[in-house]
Amino acid sequence: MSIKHSACLALIFCLAAGLWSAAFSQSFTRVKCPASGMTFTQRLPVRVLADGVDINGYQWNDGQNEAAEVRFFADGVRFAVDDHSRGYNHFEAIDTSFTLGTHVLSTQSLNYGNVILNSAESVLIVIAPMPVKTKSVSLTADIQLSGNQNLDWEDAIVQGNGFKVTSADNWTGSIVIKSCFVTGLAVPGAVIPDTAVVKALGIEVSTQGGSVDLENTIFEWTGGNRFDVNGGGSILVRGCEFRANAFIAYDSSNPERSPFLEFSGNATGAKVFAANNVGAGYLYIHNMKGWLIGGNSDAESNVFIGPRTGPRVEFSQDITIRGNYSHHDYKGGWSQGFNFWFYDNAGVVITEHNVISEASWPVQSVSGEFRYNLVVHCGHEWVRTALTGTSIHHNVFIEPSTPGDPAAGIWMYENQTGVNIFNNTFDAGGSSDWLPAPAVSVSSGSMISKLINNVFTGFANDSTVGIVDRYVVGGEKDSAARIVKADYNCFYNPKGRKANNYGSFLVSGVSEGTAGYGGHDVGGINGQANPKFKLGMDTSFGSNEADLWSRVKTVSMVLAEYRNRYMPNTGSPLIDAGDPADGPGVDIGAVGAGKDDPADMFGKIGSGASVTQGMPPGNRTAAEMKHANPLSGTVTLFCLDGRKLGEALVISHGQHFRLSSSGRIVPAGVYFVKLPGVAGGMGLVSVR
Repeated sequence: MSIKHSACLALIFCLAAGLWSAAFSQSFTRVKCPASGMTFTQRLPVRVLADGVDINGYQWNDGQNEAAEVRFFADGVRFAVDDHSRGYNHFEAIDTSFTLGTHVLSTQSLNYGNVILNSAESVLIVIAPMPVKTKSVSLTADIQLSGNQNLDWEDAIVQGNGFKVTSADNWTGSIVIKSCFVTGLAVPGAVIPDTAVVKALGIEVSTQGGSVDLENTIFEWTGGNRFDVNGGGSILVRGCEFRANAFIAYDSSNPERSPFLEFSGNATGAKVFAANNVGAGYLYIHNMKGWLIGGNSDAESNVFIGPRTGPRVEFSQDITIRGNYSHHDYKGGWSQGFNFWFYDNAGVVITEHNVISEASWPVQSVSGEFRYNLVVHCGHEWVRTALTGTSIHHNVFIEPSTPGDPAAGIWMYENQTGVNIFNNTFDAGGSSDWLPAPAVSVSSGSMISKLINNVFTGFANDSTVGIVDRYVVGGEKDSAARIVKADYNCFYNPKGRKANNYGSFLVSGVSEGTAGYGGHDVGGINGQANPKFKLGMDTSFGSNEADLWSRVKTVSMVLAEYRNRYMPNTGSPLIDAGDPADGPGVDIGAVGAGKDDPADMFGKIGSGASVTQGMPPGNRTAAEMKHANPLSGTVTLFCLDGRKLGEALVISHGQHFRLSSSGRIVPAGVYFVKLPGVAGGMGLVSVR
C-alpha cells in the first residue's frame, strides 16, 4: 500500500469513527464475538469481544461515545470486566473454565451517570471435548524447515506450546496438514496481550517450489499463518475451521492488523480456498495470480462470521470470489471496517454470488466484475469506490435496519473512470437516516460511464440532494459532469421530502429529462414509479446466522430467497423496460421476470453447466463443461452483458463436451451459452 493511500485511509478512518458514533440514537452493549452456534474446546480459552456504546460517554471518556466498562457473563454469572483502555469500543475478556455443553454469553455496560445496560440478545456457544486423533504432535522448540524437508501432520492433535514453524532460506519443501486439531502455535499461554503487541504467527514460511495443503483441520487458540509460495507450487485450503478465539491482534482504528491467513508468491499451481468456516480475522492474498475463493456449489462456500472477517485481495489478478457468506460483525466503534477489501489489482477479479453483510463499507475499492451479490447493511457506504473499468451489475443492495451515518450507497472517488453500474437494485428501506446521502455519489475527478437499468427505492433525501449526485456530504457543489449516460432507471422514494432523482448537470452535454439523462426513466423526469417487487425486503435478515455457520442454511438459499423477494411482480413497470441497446428482454433491476435474459443470474449460483477445466493457454477455441445431458449441435454464445458473440459448435458430447467457434479464437472470459434441451436453456462456460 502506498504512503499516499495509507494517509488517505487514516484520515477517513478518523472521520468515520466519529460519524458512526454520532449517529446512534441510543446506548447499547452486546457480544460481538463469538457468534451463536460456534464451538470451542474444553480447557482452551474462549475469547469474547463486546460492544459498549454510550451516546453520553463523550462526557467522561475523552470525547468518545463508549461505556466506561463492559461486564461479561456466562449463564448469568459474571466472569470478567474490561474498561475502555484497549481502543475505541474494544472490550474483551477470556475464560478457560467453561464446562462441556452449551453456555449463554451476555454483557452489561456501565454508562455515563452510572446507568447500567444489559445486552438485549445473548449468544449460545458449545464447549466440546478435545477431538480424538490417531497421532499426537507436541512442539518443544521452534521448527525450522530447510532443504526439501516437508512438514506433514495428518490425523494428529498438534500442541504448539507457544512455539512456531519457520523456514530457512531457499527451502523447497511443502506443508501438509490434514484432519488435524492445531492449537497453541505461537501462543504464549492463555493471556490476551495489549493490542499494541505484534501479531503472533504460528506458521511463517517461504517455499521455492513446494505446496501448501490444509484440509479438514481445526485451528483453535493459535497464531495466524503466513505462506509465501513460489515456482510450481499449489495451494489448497479446504474444509478447515478457523475458530473465533484465534490469537490475532485487533486494533479498532487499524484493520490491517488482523489477518488470520496470509498468502503471497508467484506460485503457478492451482490456488483454492473453499468450504472453510472463519470466526475471526481476514484472508489476505497479496501479489498473486489465479485464486478461487469459494466455488460453484454450497459445498465449496466459505462462511466468514466475526470481527474483521472476509477476503482482502491486493496487487493480484485473475481472482474469482464466488458463493461465500461474509459478515464482518460491526455495530459501531470499529469504524475502520472492510468486508470484501480490494486494492490495486492488476488483472481480472470476478466477485459473484456472495452474501456480504455489514462493516463501515462492506466493499472497498472493488475491481473487475462485481455481480450477482447481495450486500446488506453499511455504516457509511455499501461500496466505497471502484477501480477504473469496473462493472457493478445485477446486485441487490439493502439496508434492513438503521444504518450508521451513510455518506452514499456507492461512493466513487480517487479519479476512477470507465465504471459501469447497471441492473442493480438499491433498497434503503425507507429509513430517514439516509438523509441526505445519495444512492450513488461521485466525487470530482471520477466518472461513471454507464448508470442504467437500476432501481433506487427506500431513500429519504430532501430536494437539495439527488438520489444520484455529487459527493454532497463532502460539500461538492460544482457543475462539472460526473456521468456519461444515466437512463432507463426506476426511482421510488415516497419518504423523500421532494422528488429529486438526479443532481444538476451530472451528465455531460445533455439536459436532464432527455435521452441519456433520465429521458427513458420509468415515470419520467423525477418520476416515482412503484417497482412492484414480489415481496421486497426482509427486515429480520441475519437473525438465523447460526444456521449459516452450521450450513443448515446455505448461500444459495439466501440468494434464491432474495431473488424471489425482488422479482418484479405481475404488472411491474420494470419488466422488459431496460435499455434496448443491451438486447431484448432486459428488465430494470437486479432480478428479471420478463423475456429470457442471459445476464439475469442473481440467485442462480450453480444453475446451468459448471466449468470443469479450461483449455491450455494459447488454445482458446474451446472450453470444457459438465452437464448431465448429452449435447450436440449449435449453441449460441453470449458475453456476460448480454451481447451475442456468435455461434459455437458442440464437437463432442456426453457428460463432458467442448465448444468450438469454428476455428475463431474466443477471447478469455466467462460466457453464457444457450444449451439445447436444458431447462432454462442457459449455462456458463469459462474460456481461459
